[in-house]
Amino acid sequence: DAFPSPAVRDCLHEIMDEDAEWDRMTAARTTVEDLLEKAVMAASAIGAGGDIGEAGNEDPAEVVDKLQQQLEEAQASLDESVNEEERLTAELAALKEGQDDDDDDELFGDDDDDDDDKGETRPAQQVMRGGGRGGMSKFEVMKRKRVALETTNSHDHYDDSSDDSEESPQKRRTVRTQASKEASKIDALKRLARGGGKGSSSTKKLRFADEQDAEKKVTAATVTLLGSAQDGGLPQPGCYGQCCERARNDSLCRRMPVALGIAGSDGSKHLVEASRCFGEQLDLWKSCGTYPSSSGDGEESGRSCPVDSICITHAHLGHVDGLGLFGREVIGAKELPVHCSVSFKHEGIEKNPAWSSMVEQGCIVPKVWDNKTEAASAADEISAFVPGSGEIYRDDNDDDSSEVSSKAGFIIRPIPVPHRAELSDTHALLFEGVPSGRRLLFLPDQDCWENTLQAVGCASVREWLVEKLDVDIALLDGTFFNPQAELGNVRNVAEIPHPPVAETLVKLGKKSEDEGKDRRFIFCHLNHTNPLCNPISTERKLVEESGWEVATEGDIFEL
Repeated sequence: DAFPSPAVRDCLHEIMDEDAEWDRMTAARTTVEDLLEKAVMAASAIGAGGDIGEAGNEDPAEVVDKLQQQLEEAQASLDESVNEEERLTAELAALKEGQDDDDDDELFGDDDDDDDDKGETRPAQQVMRGGGRGGMSKFEVMKRKRVALETTNSHDHYDDSSDDSEESPQKRRTVRTQASKEASKIDALKRLARGGGKGSSSTKKLRFADEQDAEKKVTAATVTLLGSAQDGGLPQPGCYGQCCERARNDSLCRRMPVALGIAGSDGSKHLVEASRCFGEQLDLWKSCGTYPSSSGDGEESGRSCPVDSICITHAHLGHVDGLGLFGREVIGAKELPVHCSVSFKHEGIEKNPAWSSMVEQGCIVPKVWDNKTEAASAADEISAFVPGSGEIYRDDNDDDSSEVSSKAGFIIRPIPVPHRAELSDTHALLFEGVPSGRRLLFLPDQDCWENTLQAVGCASVREWLVEKLDVDIALLDGTFFNPQAELGNVRNVAEIPHPPVAETLVKLGKKSEDEGKDRRFIFCHLNHTNPLCNPISTERKLVEESGWEVATEGDIFEL
């Protein structure tokens, strides 16, 4: 429980091996000290003319020679251990200085001798954000290994009838060992950086120094997926079916309510959806290495607010039940901006005694996004706003003299979508990088495609996502794959409408070769009954064969 990072938890056996190596090094030192002490005692005995052999039968000179030989062997072992320690220290120092070239090939599986020929030094930021090592950052390596572990463990849980079940434990151990090799080496360096080894109890700082430096030098806003489940999470309280029992028995199968963490290019931190699992999601955000840190942010004292703004799409449970964590009882935020619609402000905050009191106490400040430019007509979309301030964004082509720029490196444009409005209206959020123009659509909830397309004035899903919005990444409502099959007679599907993933796949069609890696459609907000939660299910395979994806917590997207 002390390790929030899944990559660390899943390879603790490797980390323990590193601790054993440290024990071996310290044991070598102890052996040398003991032998030196014996040698001094033997020399003193010889000088005093005493007997030092067993029963006085051994020649003192032979005893000293034997001790000298043991001392030389121990010294050689110690030298080997010291050399290994010096190598790790030098590698860590190179990482800190951003001068590492080929010494970390073993970590990243890459032979970058060509970098030496060019005489170039990659900045820490480039290494962290995936600019080197074949486009894979340290965190992408660790994330991919987690996915490999998830798939392996899922075979263990979901495919009990496999013919080669006797071989699967060995296969799983092999995959797990290979998957965690890089992560364990990274943790060894981290432990050395903390001055740790045997007896080191500090788990507060788990990041490289160059990771922290890179976080301060972010040049593009970065979105981290902090939750991928429907409001109830996985496992869902009250469900004791096979879907949730697997998650209770295997942490890799668990999912938290949907949420995003966005790191601004200026080091600001923005939360989308306030889940009751915010504490765990914050740990996940930090373990992914995309959570910005800066000196004086109050982390050491534990009294600062961990985010600079919150954005709420609508008032349903899993999207707002963590808002109270920012009140006086827990975080104690000070005038934290909460971006929301007029409907949510009136129905969700002002009529809720707990949240309205947070406004009165100065913990949160609702920032309504429904204001439009004077030139906007009633049919126009809501104007994009700047996170934090909530001001309407003006780009370079706007003639308005009061131009508002986005220091965070991205802007937010809310898009109204039809969804159960018993508590408030619902909005999708379009995030756009500034000045890159890269776009990510966050659409976790809607009633059905027919109503949504009618609301946005488009005839097809592709027309809206590709032609009108021109999104690079879309996180789409994937609550149910087939609600009738999943819920049966247990729940009335009409009470909780969502477009089935099976229907969405038909409307999207398969990814074309022209789209390549440039456009990604990813299903999130998965209900606990959704077979997409099973990484080896037939439904999951259908999504992947279409060229699309299922969300994985810890996924990182750059704007």
